Amino acid sequence: MEKQMRSSAMPEFWLVLSGSGMRLYAFLGAILALVSMGVRIKGITATSGGAVVAGVMAKYYDPADPVKSMRKVIKVAKSIKPSNILTFRWRVWEWLLTNLFRKGPKGPFQTGKILKTFREHMPATIGESKFPIRVCSYQVNLKSPVPVTFTEPDVDLPLACLGSMSLPVFDPTKYGVALLQDGGWVRNFNIPDDEVNVIGLYFGGANAGPVSGIVSDKAQLVDIKDNIQLIQKCISGVIDDNMRRSVEEAVEEGVNLVKIPLRTKLETLDFFASETKIDQAIDEGYDSVASTYAFLSKRLSK
Repeated sequence: MEKQMRSSAMPEFWLVLSGSGMRLYAFLGAILALVSMGVRIKGITATSGGAVVAGVMAKYYDPADPVKSMRKVIKVAKSIKPSNILTFRWRVWEWLLTNLFRKGPKGPFQTGKILKTFREHMPATIGESKFPIRVCSYQVNLKSPVPVTFTEPDVDLPLACLGSMSLPVFDPTKYGVALLQDGGWVRNFNIPDDEVNVIGLYFGGANAGPVSGIVSDKAQLVDIKDNIQLIQKCISGVIDDNMRRSVEEAVEEGVNLVKIPLRTKLETLDFFASETKIDQAIDEGYDSVASTYAFLSKRLSK
């Protein structure tokens, strides 16, 4: 996986990780490639799957020894396999209680084991993190749902990360009186406007341009086979749109944003990916950065 990469001294960069679903493993390889190039990470803003990576880094990443500690982060993150921590809610009576008697929203997957694992491998609070961290989520139990960005030192970091990655297939996360779900719905690529140098790692359409009209050429349209695919494409469209808006706002604010798209064959909802597929995703993330080394080292050193 690893290649020898060297670069001249670079300024510190704030890192932004988009939502990713199970593709989060590609972030691990990409960040290893960046620190191997000499990139110094000042802090991280992360959403959904990216928040899981940031939470683990908050405990195990050492800015004084970034490459070695990043390998530790990869080892720990690989041990947090959804196949080991997801509990499927299959009982009919539980579904009836939820849907008929309104005992609160539920998803087909429970999150208790996930939170327990996060508490083992993340700092208890943001203030205990080894570097500044911001976690984006979505507050869903208000009449007007709003995005939430956790930044305060006393924030329960594992709980904030769980709320950020709680897709509708999971139980929503209760934080105080709030119910939280996946932050990717509203702030999938949360670029800070108070940082000058930012590296953004993302999946999806942050580079796509505005839609100018109805496409008349059928060959350019995505073939939708069923309603499930239609829903997935609609969700992806919403997420990609808020990514584009975030990029536009950052440019207007004068942020030096270096966008790095990641490529991986791992699927967004591949909860039960094999060890081989996880390793491949890590390699693909690394190669996504390493393959543009000459361009990136020149851009990052500016």
